[in-house]
Amino acid sequence: MSGDFEDLRLPPNFSGIARLFPLPNLVLFPGVIQPLHVFETRYRQMIEDALSADELIAIALMKPGWEPHYEGRPAIHGTVCIGRIMTHTRLDDGRFNLLLQGLQRGKLVREIATDRLYRMAEVSVPEAVSSVPNPKLAALAARVRQQFMQLCERDATLDEEAIQCLLSDGLRLESFADLIAFSLNAEPLIKQQVLDSDDLATRLRIVSQQIRRQLKQEPASQQASAFPPCFSSN
Repeated sequence: MSGDFEDLRLPPNFSGIARLFPLPNLVLFPGVIQPLHVFETRYRQMIEDALSADELIAIALMKPGWEPHYEGRPAIHGTVCIGRIMTHTRLDDGRFNLLLQGLQRGKLVREIATDRLYRMAEVSVPEAVSSVPNPKLAALAARVRQQFMQLCERDATLDEEAIQCLLSDGLRLESFADLIAFSLNAEPLIKQQVLDSDDLATRLRIVSQQIRRQLKQEPASQQASAFPPCFSSN
């Protein structure tokens, strides 16, 4: 699920131009390792280009109403997660299986015209939010941790190793908020709100509200989704 949180930096020579991989149901976060199965021609080209260059692609969530425009240029949200291809397997028919590690948020500045089949955009990389401890932030994080522990006690789909990582005292609050958001059985738009926010307290409040909702629902053992996730297809 999660990678090395001490090495979530973009390469120093990152040009500020990102290859866009729009998906309808996946929000990637820094630190998360996401399996991907890539089969469309345009995205196979994107992976080939990334592997021959900086190994970076940016996952973008499509906005509602994307269905009629999927083959073209559906609208996407303005905050993406730039990820690095950690491992890849090129299948005989040209498809790829990947492990992509989220590195940093990126804010779309503008899309740019290219001769490639896939979309590209100029992105700005915001500074990391401050996680300097203060009483209010510490209390909020403690409440989220307690709520998540309650959720884990009734959720048979959560992996024990993933749980221990999320509840580790040594995990930075920024990473804690992102990983909890990713792990929750929540609508992509809710996760996108966490990705969009530049304020750590706001991220934690969104997560807390979603956990409260899930605690009122049927136990996850009776639901279809599981964590960590399986491969996501384009």
